[in-house]
Amino acid sequence: MKLSSTFWIAALFVMPTLTPTALARRTVTEQKTIPLKNEKTLETSLDFGAGEVELKPLSGRVNLFEGHFTFRPGKIEPEVRYSASRTVGRLDLETHSIKKFFSDNDARNEWDLRFSTEVTHAFDIDVGACEAKLDFSGLPIEEMLFDLGVGDCEIFFHAPNPVEMKRLEINAGASELTIIGLGNARFQNLNFDGGMGDFTLDFSGDLDGDRHADISVGLGSVEIRFPPELGVRVHKDGALSSVDFDPDLEEVSDGVWESSNYSRAKNRLTIELSIGMGSAELKRAEN
Repeated sequence: MKLSSTFWIAALFVMPTLTPTALARRTVTEQKTIPLKNEKTLETSLDFGAGEVELKPLSGRVNLFEGHFTFRPGKIEPEVRYSASRTVGRLDLETHSIKKFFSDNDARNEWDLRFSTEVTHAFDIDVGACEAKLDFSGLPIEEMLFDLGVGDCEIFFHAPNPVEMKRLEINAGASELTIIGLGNARFQNLNFDGGMGDFTLDFSGDLDGDRHADISVGLGSVEIRFPPELGVRVHKDGALSSVDFDPDLEEVSDGVWESSNYSRAKNRLTIELSIGMGSAELKRAEN
């Protein structure tokens, strides 16, 4: 499709002449801002290799996106590309390695990203060996695809998603991942696939109606927490797995557990749980 308006923002900067040693030690912080115009939807692709990344909601009607990037020029630099067609914006954020990142202990790569609460969002996020704190509280999100490599990541939904999330897929490798407030994500279906890491899935928040979650873990461990008022049914698969059920969950048939309030609960969650040679713990969260 031909774009009606397109502009590119590239994080390749003009710098004074420096020796290779001075260039390697120099740290810069650059800000990239995209004004909010006619956009109603923002599709974001985030590909972050290594370093530290933080994401937060951005209130106000002025800017669609704000980013602060701290890095060492000549080693690793961010690339920010944006295009717009009518009411849909397309934002691509990517780590651009000038030299091999892991070969330099001095290398620094820190991103602070803010996204407008005035538009609906679709996120495709791929992060590698990094520390990530991603706060999606109150952001209108219709779709999210999230891949985590070997990093340490925290995801928060402290406030309800203003729109229903049609698709939520999370893949995590040998990593530590904690997600708080999944009830506020307002997903229709959650698909979680974990590898060898340690995972915490907290379903607190404003989970409304009947929701469904497919949770699969290989050699890792997962802790699944759910609030006292939520009705929960669990279908368990995996003969070699170790699963510790909360005392409130009772086996009602072969491989099926239900909470004591499941039949009368206003809001309910059905979990398809598949554990390979790993372990799982399901428990009620405290009030």
